[in-house]
Formats: sequence, C-alpha cells, structure tokens
Amino acid sequence: MKLDHCITIYISELNLCGVILSFSQQSLLKNLLQPLSDIYGVGPTVLKALERLAGKRFLDLLYHIPTGVSTRKAIKNFENCVVGDVVTFKAKILKHQTPGGGRGGGRQPHRVYCVVEETMASLVFFQGRGPYLRTLMPEQETVVVSGKLEMYKGQWQVTHPDHVGSLETYCEWIGVRPSYPLTQSLTQKTLMRVLYNVLRSVPKKPNALPEWLGEQTRKWHPKWEGWGPSILDLHTPKTNLDLLPLTPSRERLAYDELLANQIALQLVRHFNRRQGGGSKNLQTDLSERALAILPFDLTGDQKKVIKDIREDFKANYCMNRLLQGDVGSGKTIVAFLSSLVAIDNGYQAAIMAPTEILARQHLVTLAPLCDALGIRVDLLTGKARKSEKNKIYKALTNGDIQILIGTHALIQDDVIFKNLGFVVVDEQHRFGVEQRLRLSQKGKH
Repeated sequence: MKLDHCITIYISELNLCGVILSFSQQSLLKNLLQPLSDIYGVGPTVLKALERLAGKRFLDLLYHIPTGVSTRKAIKNFENCVVGDVVTFKAKILKHQTPGGGRGGGRQPHRVYCVVEETMASLVFFQGRGPYLRTLMPEQETVVVSGKLEMYKGQWQVTHPDHVGSLETYCEWIGVRPSYPLTQSLTQKTLMRVLYNVLRSVPKKPNALPEWLGEQTRKWHPKWEGWGPSILDLHTPKTNLDLLPLTPSRERLAYDELLANQIALQLVRHFNRRQGGGSKNLQTDLSERALAILPFDLTGDQKKVIKDIREDFKANYCMNRLLQGDVGSGKTIVAFLSSLVAIDNGYQAAIMAPTEILARQHLVTLAPLCDALGIRVDLLTGKARKSEKNKIYKALTNGDIQILIGTHALIQDDVIFKNLGFVVVDEQHRFGVEQRLRLSQKGKH
C-alpha cells in the first residue's frame, strides 16, 4: 500500500472518531511518515544502515533515542587540554599532505596541517577523498573543527573530526550533545546530520497535532507535554539525568507506545470478530477422555479459564485471548485441553514457541497425552532436515497431523494446514503482531 493511501485511511479513521485534521496537520503527518530516502545526501549505504538501525520513515528514526551525553568544550588554544577531550576550535588551514610514496603507499592518511592560535595541529583522514577535503578546507582559510583530541609524535591531532565547517557553524558544535547507538557503516556525525533534518519535521507547538491522551490522563500527569515537545526534549538532553526513564518526556512517550500497542490489539480483536468464524460443538469426546487420564485435578482457576475459552468456541467470531500465569501454573495443559475442542470438531491446532528448547518441552509434555488419545502430534523447527520437513508438510496438508508444535518455522510459506482452527502462541511478547497474524491467517477464520 502506498504511503499517501495509508495516510488517507488514517485521516478518515480520525474523522470518523470526530477528530478533524486541518490541512496543516495533515501536512505534518505526511512529513513525519515520509521515507528517509527523501533526505538529500542519504545514499544507498547510509539508507541501508539507517533502516537496519531504526526503520524506513522519519518517525522510526525519531524513536531511536540517545543513550549518552557528551560535552563539546569550546577552546581557543590547547593549553589546558588533555588527550581524549572532545573540543571545538577554529583552525587556520596551512597545507594538505596527500597520501603516496614511501612504505605503505596508499594506506597513508590524508593529513591537513593547521594552526590554532600559533600551535600546530593536524587533521587526519584515512581513505579521505583529496579533492573533497581540499574544497572543504581551502588552504589559508579558517574553519571550525570539532572532535576528540589525540597526541601523535608530540603534536595535537584530530582523527576523522566529527565536524568541519564554516565559521557560522561554531555555535552548533559547542556545549552538550546527545550520543546514539550505532550500527555498521554509520557514524555519530552522519546520524546527527540525518537527525537534524528529521527533527525539523517535528511540530514544536503543543497543539500542532490533536492530543490523543484523555483529559483524566493529562490531569494525572501535569508535567507531560504534547507529543512534539516531548520528542524534541528526548533528543536534547542536558545531562545524563535526562536519560533516565522516569523523565516526563520519556514517560509520556513510553505511555504513548503502550497505548498504541493496546489500540493495535483492540483493532486486531475487532478485525477478527468482524470477519467471523465457525462455532464449535462443545460436547466432545476427546475433552472428557483427556480429563479422565490426567494424573491430577484441575485447579479452580484452570477450570474458570477453560470455561471462558469454551464460551468463545460457541460464538461465531474468532477468539483472541491472552492466557497469563506464573511458571508451573498449568498454562500448557489449559491450552492443550482447549485445542481438543477444535480437534474433535475436525480442525488442527498449532503451538508456536520462541525457542526450540521451549518447543521441545511442549512436545515432551503433550506427547504422552496425545498417544493415549490417539492424536498425532509433531515438531517443526528451522533446524530440521529438509527430508523431515517435507514429510511434515505432506502430513499437515493431508490432515494427518492434528497438533503441530514449532518455532518461527510455523509461519513459513511452505507450512500449509488442511484445516487450522486453533493457534497457541507461547510467550507472545517474543513475537511481533505481524508474526502472530501470519500464523492465525493460515486458518480459515
């Protein structure tokens, strides 16, 4: 689906809820959702790194939060400096020394010699492009340099400065600056340059976008600002204390994330119920036989949960439930007994676990019960041999396998159920919403 189409649908949904967005507000949304590839100077290598680090859109990068704070000290000379200081200074460029000749040849760095208030220093660039560096730092011109100080053969130097620019950029590179987690092929300098462009799209006024938090929630948290100011505050920490999770801006944005997650789950539930599903007969022989062979009695909570699930089975919509309990409280047996209703009505069941160890534990637990009931249960993981997988695929398509336990391998395209009717996702927080939907969509409502 194209981006413009997604935004149009989102705006339509807001209108249905009584929220009418002005033209300027719609433009703000489009700016926040535009792809990072729209930023001038973002090439394929940087774009791939940014997408791997955060995502494809402006909004994704805005939620890539800083984890540290560095202070760039403005200096006029190197009198009180020590190795490792992150500083910003004005330097007069004297000459460029291009790599070449001697032992090492092209592996030698490009050095730019400069003077800082009568003290010699050098800027070092490995694999630097000579013509570009000469244009950036013309000889006899004064430029602004920012980076970490080093000492080499008794002379101050900065290797790969974080910034080299005109005198107008001096104020931008002094004081406190955030630092971010990185990935391969990405530097703080490049990330900051891209973020500078992205942050310009964030609305600074509190009422630039409609507030989606309820009035009571805002009363409970009077220090919380609007979404735009909170994002800007997130990216402009003054000290390490501003990085703590209980700062107002981080609390506000964390709440937004939880709220959005709950709304997404409600939409999934609404979608499942709207598309409908076949009701099932609850008087099943398998369930009664299973209860008879269990070596223990069910607890009151287990009985209550199974009753709730069976009520959903009677309805003509798809069930979407969260089963929560401590380790050892009997969630697996509840899931198994519930799946028997689906199996006795001619459906198959799938149990997806986040790791192969957990999947095998489920198999060990359920296999004896399945054998006693005449139910075929099997295991599918990514590490299985191709020949084993092909046997499982065939048996699954034929309906011979009634319960399939596995890992992420269950959501692969090759896995085709004859009639999937019951899905269990163990530790669902370890899976994304899209992964869970891919498994449930292998069934017919």
